[in-house]
Amino acid sequence: MRDMCWSSVRTPTDGKRRFGGSDDSRWRVPDAIWSCSSRGRGLDWLPARAINREAIIKYLRRDLARPAFGLVPPSGWAFEPNVFTFTHDPARAMALLDEAGYPDPDGPNGPLPRISLTLKIGTSEETRLQGTAIQQDLARVGIALDVRSYETATLFADLVRGDFQLSNPQWVGGAVLDPDILRRVFHSSQVPPAGFNRGRYSNPEVDRLLDIAAAAVSEADRKKYYSGVQKLVAEDAPYIPIWNRVNYIMAQPTLSGLHLNPISDFIALKDVKKG
Repeated sequence: MRDMCWSSVRTPTDGKRRFGGSDDSRWRVPDAIWSCSSRGRGLDWLPARAINREAIIKYLRRDLARPAFGLVPPSGWAFEPNVFTFTHDPARAMALLDEAGYPDPDGPNGPLPRISLTLKIGTSEETRLQGTAIQQDLARVGIALDVRSYETATLFADLVRGDFQLSNPQWVGGAVLDPDILRRVFHSSQVPPAGFNRGRYSNPEVDRLLDIAAAAVSEADRKKYYSGVQKLVAEDAPYIPIWNRVNYIMAQPTLSGLHLNPISDFIALKDVKKG
C-alpha cells in the first residue's frame, strides 16, 4: 500500500484563485491563506518552505517512506516526475513573511509569532507526532501552529464543510488504481459532497484538462492530460506532498513469486509458490 501525507489549504469560498501577486499580496486568516508570489501562483507558499520533509521521513518514518511529488505516486502509470517541488528553505519562508507584511515583532530570539494558524488532525499517534514536527518547523520561521486533534467523524465533517485552515490527511490506494483520483480531488465541480475537493481548489485550466482526460480513450492520451494536471497543481500548491510509504515483505527463502503490488492487497499471493 502506498499513501502520502499532505497539508491542505482552504481557498476562497467565491472559487477564485488568489495566490498573491496583483490580487492579494498577503495572507488572510482565518478564511483563506495566500502567499506573496511574483509568479502569481503558490510557488512560494510559506509553510511548504518551512516544513522539513526529509527530517519527517528520516526520524518519524524511519526511512520507510520516500518524498512525495503529488497525489499520483511513482508506482502509478500516470505519474509525472517533471513537476515543481518545494525545497526546505526557512530563510526564504521568513523573507516571504517579511514581504507579505508579517515582520518578526520581537526579533529572531523573541517568543512572539509573526502569524498564527490552526492544523486539524486525527487522533492516531503517527498523525499527532507528525503534527508536532510540522508545528516545530513552522515555529522556527515565526508561525505559531495550533495543532488540534479530533476523532474521525468530527474531523471529516469539518473537512467536508471547508471548516479548516490546514489539515494533514493521507491518501491510500485509490491514487494508484486510477489517476481519475485527480479529478475527484482537484476539479472545481468536486467540492463536497460531490467529491473530495475539500480545499475548494479551483483552476479553469486544470478543470479543462481533467475533462479531456476523462473522455480520452487511449492510455497514452490520458497520461498526457493527467501529466498537465499534475504540473499545474504542483505549481498552484493547494496541497503540500510530504511522503509516500515504503512497505517491505518478510518471507521464508523457500517461497518464490512473492511481490508487492501497488496497493498491497492479497491478489499478489496468487503467484506465490513453495520450493
